[in-house]
Amino acid sequence: MPETFVLEFFQLSPEITSSVIGLVAGVACGLLTAFVFRRYDEACGGWPVWSGIAATLLCGVFSFAMLVGQVQRTPEVIPGEFWGPMRIVFHVTLIVLLVAATAIDLKAFLIPDEITLPGTLLAVILATIAGDLQMAHLWVDWNHEIPQIRGPWIPDWIRLRPHLHGAAWSLAGLVAGGGTTWLVRVLTSKLLGKEALGFGDVTLMAMIGAFLGWQAVLVTFMLAPIAGLCAAVTLAVTRSRAILPYGPYLSIAAITTMFAWGPLWMFELHLSGQSVHPDRVNTFAVRRFFGDWPSLLIIGGSVLAGIIVLSGLMRVYSSIPVTRRVARDESPDVPVES
Repeated sequence: MPETFVLEFFQLSPEITSSVIGLVAGVACGLLTAFVFRRYDEACGGWPVWSGIAATLLCGVFSFAMLVGQVQRTPEVIPGEFWGPMRIVFHVTLIVLLVAATAIDLKAFLIPDEITLPGTLLAVILATIAGDLQMAHLWVDWNHEIPQIRGPWIPDWIRLRPHLHGAAWSLAGLVAGGGTTWLVRVLTSKLLGKEALGFGDVTLMAMIGAFLGWQAVLVTFMLAPIAGLCAAVTLAVTRSRAILPYGPYLSIAAITTMFAWGPLWMFELHLSGQSVHPDRVNTFAVRRFFGDWPSLLIIGGSVLAGIIVLSGLMRVYSSIPVTRRVARDESPDVPVES
């Protein structure tokens, strides 16, 4: 019965389906945000309403993009008739959790365990039960591909044991997301003498990894500094002293990854013109790096170095005292804090 209902619901027009999903997600996000604020005795103001509106728009647009644009489609991952639509619900759940966590982080400068820990557990359980919610398999090596002859190499056990594979890719994402963030947190603490990332960022990335898998969470980790850099430049241009936590950048990067996973995974850059048979020599392909450990280590080291440098720059910027110009009738000898 539930399977029939889901299939019939997703056979409605994309506009209706995505609108209903967006509205339900918005209500859920608003209620979750208000609940967590009450748990911490924080005055929530209009944050539950705004988070609900944001979740409605994001989840509605995401659902429509999945239904019409197939934005996560890749050649090697073809979900079944039932679990294809359920992957949309799975990722909408993550968006709701991310929007709620972001609202609370912006207001109270904390990422509550009440969101990240149950969210992580839910992701692992659903991935295990379904066995068909992944955006990318636990391991797929595109370096073995021969166009029009042989596809990427995927271990046989992934096809034969889908539920075991569901648990494996979700747990691998959990470890990759949480472990990478924890490593950066430790390194920046040692090098800068202060924490650039809080432990809430670690649990947030662990949750994101449990929903998206280790490949997508590493892409998320690479995109987050770009969002942070854009915000830092904006703060510098506007001469604002507002300090934003890093969690929202991680959430923005995760949602961006979900919206653009197919194009990101299949992105190719031909280094020697258009090639009939692209290979590792004349074509750069993102997906090949995730099947080659040396390349992953090189990229991982570069990303860690970049994040440490960016964190240091943001800390230096935040420590610079800022004053505003005083009015002519004010004393010029007394700087006024902005």
